[in-house]
Amino acid sequence: MSAKCETPADEVRRTCTVVNHARESPFALLNAAPSFGYGRMAGTTLRIVPWGVEIDLNVSYRLRPSRVVQELLYPDFGFLTTMSWNKLFVSR
Repeated sequence: MSAKCETPADEVRRTCTVVNHARESPFALLNAAPSFGYGRMAGTTLRIVPWGVEIDLNVSYRLRPSRVVQELLYPDFGFLTTMSWNKLFVSR
């Protein structure tokens, strides 16, 4: 995870951007034979400090092992978004 939130003490930061990424390895066991998949996730978080809002945007792509057919990987694509609000940023 990398962040661009560092600011000098005399400057007030209005927005902040955080970039995140992950790797995953799904696992399935079918007829006592293990099957592994793989995937990636990347996204960003935008913090709007005066409003106390965080907006998360993420994209996920993975090849998941089938639980019915041995050695079959099927693609799984997802777009995830979240918006959260709290007064912690505003009241500092």
